[in-house]
Amino acid sequence: VKLMKEELQRLPSSYHPGFVKVACIGDSFKLEVLDAIWDLDIYDLQQYDFMQGQSLVSSWSQEGTSNYVESDLKNWISEIERKGFIEKYECMEGEVTYRWIHDKVREAALSLVPVEVLWSLKGRLGHVLLTKLKLNESSSSIFAVANLLQGGYTPSNQETKTEYAKIYLHAAKKASSMSAFVSAANYCGWGISMLSPSDHWESQYELSLDLHTVAAEAEVAIGRTENVLLRFKAITSQTHRPMTDKLRVYSAMVRRLAGLGMTTDAADHTLYVLKELGVTFPKNKPKRVFSLLSKLKKIKKQVQRLDLAEIKNLPNMNDPLDVFIQKMLSQLAKFCYRNKRDQLLMPLVILKIVENTLRRGANEYGPLSFSMLGLLFCGIKHDVKTGNKMADIAMELLRGKSYKNLEPQTVYTVWCFSRCWQYPLTDIVEPVSRVYADALICGDVESSMISIWQYICLGFETGRSLNELERECYTYTTQMFEYNLIVPAALTAIYLLVFVRLMGDQVECPLLEEVAPTLNMEELIASFEGDKTNVNTAKAMQNRFCAIMGEHAQGAEIALQVGSSYSKTNPSHFSIMPETFSRGVSLYAMARALKNRRWQVEARKVHKIIRKWSRDGNPNVVHYESLLNAEKSVLKGKYDLAEQYYRTSRDAALQRCARIDAAMATERHGEFLINQRGKTKEGIRVFQEAIDLYKETGAFAKVNQMECKYRHLCPRPQEITMPIISGITSIVTPTD
Repeated sequence: VKLMKEELQRLPSSYHPGFVKVACIGDSFKLEVLDAIWDLDIYDLQQYDFMQGQSLVSSWSQEGTSNYVESDLKNWISEIERKGFIEKYECMEGEVTYRWIHDKVREAALSLVPVEVLWSLKGRLGHVLLTKLKLNESSSSIFAVANLLQGGYTPSNQETKTEYAKIYLHAAKKASSMSAFVSAANYCGWGISMLSPSDHWESQYELSLDLHTVAAEAEVAIGRTENVLLRFKAITSQTHRPMTDKLRVYSAMVRRLAGLGMTTDAADHTLYVLKELGVTFPKNKPKRVFSLLSKLKKIKKQVQRLDLAEIKNLPNMNDPLDVFIQKMLSQLAKFCYRNKRDQLLMPLVILKIVENTLRRGANEYGPLSFSMLGLLFCGIKHDVKTGNKMADIAMELLRGKSYKNLEPQTVYTVWCFSRCWQYPLTDIVEPVSRVYADALICGDVESSMISIWQYICLGFETGRSLNELERECYTYTTQMFEYNLIVPAALTAIYLLVFVRLMGDQVECPLLEEVAPTLNMEELIASFEGDKTNVNTAKAMQNRFCAIMGEHAQGAEIALQVGSSYSKTNPSHFSIMPETFSRGVSLYAMARALKNRRWQVEARKVHKIIRKWSRDGNPNVVHYESLLNAEKSVLKGKYDLAEQYYRTSRDAALQRCARIDAAMATERHGEFLINQRGKTKEGIRVFQEAIDLYKETGAFAKVNQMECKYRHLCPRPQEITMPIISGITSIVTPTD
């Protein structure tokens, strides 16, 4: 910067004021902005000699200013562009934009004046631009003006302060539309500071309402939860104002509560707002059941009569109040899904959204409503065909529409709750990973973090390295805490604990102590008491871990304890498949070990569920069914058939990239060969295949367990004195 400053000072003195003005504007500037302040005599304003770095207050005369006459704007621009200080980078509709060739050039230009001078100079430039330019939230120069005003002095006149507050509001709205929520929140904060401290809710109501509302929406997007609460209290305390003025801040407050995991409170706030808007639901259970069954039947018939083209050509929903009601209903459906307090309310809410779409027209909540209806049919009615038709309608409604705010939610709902029952899990990974970035761009941080948790789940089930998944858990959990999203952080922590136990590693993320204070899964489950989502997810993963590690006694007990509660509290989610499969593996293992009818009956119940999924065309459960078929065949003494099923399960799992499941099938096959067939050598070979598969995933705790457990099958010959190399096949025996 010092060298660049010296370079600038070697230029003619008439160039310096232009450099200072441009540097004050920002990293880039448009000619219309510079033109508005070009004639402003900054020497007259500050009495400062840029060449010598000395104050001219005492010695400057009117005649002395003739040496500092500024160059013509166009000539100045042309000359400094030729000298390589700025560059033209955007030309749209005749509007030329320039930027500094390097940020150090701007820093050097700003250093031509002392900080105390620069502060008031920016305010003066901003005030001049405020009076000369017609500014609103669509103005391309609004950010430059707002930043200059903030960097300058604070006016004492309330009328001027109000004008400043309006500029900050315009800048905040524009920043929010560009998903620059940190900037939007800061602009709103500056605007609120300009309001009359004593009576702004009376004398400046509309401006106060807009600033607090936009601030709440921006701050909830960046995780400033305490500020959201302050904005909410400020607006709702205006009890004499209509409810319609408070709808947006209620929506922001609901998002805040959901992000903190307070889904019950979020649902209560949403129901209150909907009731105020005339939207209610049956209160007692019989009425809800009747309403649900009749509406499901009606909606199914109504949708089946329509083709995709008719759905896509639905009229637009134009009433802002109707659109807001759709928004609140979609949020309520999510809260009901997570909270599980009222299992009948969620489907009624989803059906209400679809009814409104078909009756009053489509908007950005239309695709989301059909994706949630697909969830309803797949998870509650177990009608995969109709559920996927709803998913197709949702995706069709997205085509050609600019529904960027709700597209991420729609996409991950379609893929993780409907299409997962007809498409391979490997096909879901890419759309879900894309949701993470798309949701962040549009400010939907909650959907972004939920989608990355699902991306990690998918990575585990589709054979990604545990080492990679562990690193991603650390990275994204830290991000979740930055946004105060405790629920996805807790869910990710559950998976991380399973990963590190399979790897034989240690957790190295201090932040996780807030949601996962222990590596003991039983203690972790106890710490989640009262949160059904986390408790059931933790038990499901504990069951999965037991099935992989061969701790079938514990796994079978958990299976009996939880039954199908995970699938009931997470209807239609793809994670139901591996959870159900893991229960079946442990139950069949105990049935084989103890010959107990109780275990056999429970195992067959699980087997029946997976068989139905397979018959419905689910490609993700083919290897599940084959392995359970093998276990059942062993129980019945059909060993030849069992051996065939084991191989089929392994091959099908590898085809789906499910390396953990392939390793489990191979290990169970090896035990079968040794214990039932008496084929020790072949069993050892199969065990080594299982070890290799576990190594590929990074499950070294499991590798060590197998090597210790089955080492006795290959006793060391006396002649061999070299150290044993890790791995069963590395134990060498002499040949005859």
